[in-house]
Amino acid sequence: METLRTKIEEFLEDEAVVIYDGLDAAIVGVGNVHGQEKRLVYCYNKLIEVHMEDHDMTYEEAIEYVDFNVVCAYVGETTPLIMYCCEKEGISKWDC
Repeated sequence: METLRTKIEEFLEDEAVVIYDGLDAAIVGVGNVHGQEKRLVYCYNKLIEVHMEDHDMTYEEAIEYVDFNVVCAYVGETTPLIMYCCEKEGISKWDC
């Protein structure tokens, strides 16, 4: 069965991007800014969920861990992007 990670690796071909181990469930796509390398995009909410489920963390523990170890991590020019979901007036919250 082809996974999202497999599809992304095929899409990127030989481009080197950072892929966080164990966090594939939080990948929502590939991002690009003109003149920069492509990067993976992770959903912040899903990062929290993965850490709660896979590492038996509370919500607060997962937020603290993700904020310090994932969001604040710089691992080079292809450091993944973190997408934050938001609420807009009159529109229900959308999720990744």
